[in-house]
Amino acid sequence: MKTEIIAITDRSGSMASIMNDVIGGYNTFLKEQKEQPGEARMTYTQFDSEYEVVYSGKPLSDAPPLTHATFVPRGSTALAGSPSLPPLPSRCCGTKSGCA
Repeated sequence: MKTEIIAITDRSGSMASIMNDVIGGYNTFLKEQKEQPGEARMTYTQFDSEYEVVYSGKPLSDAPPLTHATFVPRGSTALAGSPSLPPLPSRCCGTKSGCA
């Protein structure tokens, strides 16, 4: 079975006080997932007043950890006031065969 992992991280300014926790928690999760058997792909997105797909469908083994350079809290949170976020990219087609 192929697995797709999609992580969505709030990088608004209110996350500054827990930035190290976000980075450490994400990196621990990523490490634990890489230790699991099987194939997986990873999509990582961040949002504040903007929504950014950092990478999409990357083989899990190639997914980089977060650092203080790649996770920088900023801006405001537009998620609650913006119901029109772009759809998450996915290769899942909704069939019994799962992800392509």
